[in-house]
Amino acid sequence: MLNQCTLIGRVCSAVEEKNVGQKTVLNFRMETWETTDGKEYKNYHTINIWSEWAKKSGRGFVEGQVVMVIGKYGTKKSEKNGVATYYSSLTAHTATTVSMKGTSPPSRDESNGNSYATPPSGSGRGPESTGSPSPSGYSGNSVDDDIPF
Repeated sequence: MLNQCTLIGRVCSAVEEKNVGQKTVLNFRMETWETTDGKEYKNYHTINIWSEWAKKSGRGFVEGQVVMVIGKYGTKKSEKNGVATYYSSLTAHTATTVSMKGTSPPSRDESNGNSYATPPSGSGRGPESTGSPSPSGYSGNSVDDDIPF
């Protein structure tokens, strides 16, 4: 089993560093979004960073900045007065800033008159062909009929 999550979005809170026993943890909130049929859907995520390597990047994050975090998603249960509450968060082992077009929610792009940000360039269909054959000689056209599914 694998629990790995990659999120790219905007930092939407101040980054806080807290002491927890002998260690420190960075905490912040992150906003992600998607647009379906012209309607925007936003999600908010709590990010925790324990890794010293990732904290070096995370300490420089500011509100509004586009970042990418990679880690594992988890849920914790808390009970108060018999009422159960669940909290989800991503514990990141990698955190970095991202600089790319098309990562902002819909806005007016004055340069081309569109009502949405310009998407990144490329076909969006994976890597471009280099014209050279695969190192293993695989052409992608073979069919193995012995596969049981």
